[in-house]
Amino acid sequence: MKLAIRVTTGVPDMVHDLMLPALMFSPHYTMTDIMDYQRAMTYTNRQLYAELRSYDQREPRGELAIPVFFFQGERDIITPVSTARAYLQHIRAPHAQFVTIPRAGHLAEFANPARVLHELLSRVRPYATSPTFRESQRLG
Repeated sequence: MKLAIRVTTGVPDMVHDLMLPALMFSPHYTMTDIMDYQRAMTYTNRQLYAELRSYDQREPRGELAIPVFFFQGERDIITPVSTARAYLQHIRAPHAQFVTIPRAGHLAEFANPARVLHELLSRVRPYATSPTFRESQRLG
């Protein structure tokens, strides 16, 4: 992942430009919280690594009852656009949509928050506020 971050060009460095400033300058986090976040990421990676390595995205996963949206940084080399797009093809849902976020790599929501917010409001909100969708979720 460190190598991927170094070689990704044209987008902010997801650790030094995005994550650290978001954590360091938030009035809601202490240094202990930030260190705990890093320890949690390391622990989670260690616990899930074997499962992640054996995961096959092509296996059918069943049908979802809710709409699915992928918001993907156009230059994400940790989860490449082609891989994410292929994964979406294996998801059965009432609506599935892939949205590419320009000028973003991994963590597109930090790299281009205005665009992500725009896409959420214009694409997801209509489903979330639809009386038909809310009723189907209540009954389902």
